[in-house]
Amino acid sequence: MQYNGFKITDQERLEYAKMLKQVIDSDKAVIYVDESSFHTWKTLNKTWAPKHNVINLPISSSRGKSLTVFGAIGTCLKKAVFMLAPRNDAENYCVFL
Repeated sequence: MQYNGFKITDQERLEYAKMLKQVIDSDKAVIYVDESSFHTWKTLNKTWAPKHNVINLPISSSRGKSLTVFGAIGTCLKKAVFMLAPRNDAENYCVFL
């Protein structure tokens, strides 16, 4: 429901918020897990040079290998936990969990 939060009505969003508050107030463990992927370098798309100096700079469209960070915070965790992975896939997600 949270994932589709932008596709629900205001009433459904309010009901979800009430339900989430009840879970938080009940002292049950609440854990938030997320992931984000990054490329190891940004594609070079411009450079600077003095006027009339031509620079021949081949620009690759490759952004290199990606790196994924899985992370979690929660009411039952003493501190945030994270894991680095070479890919964002089900196998690495399960390893993190």
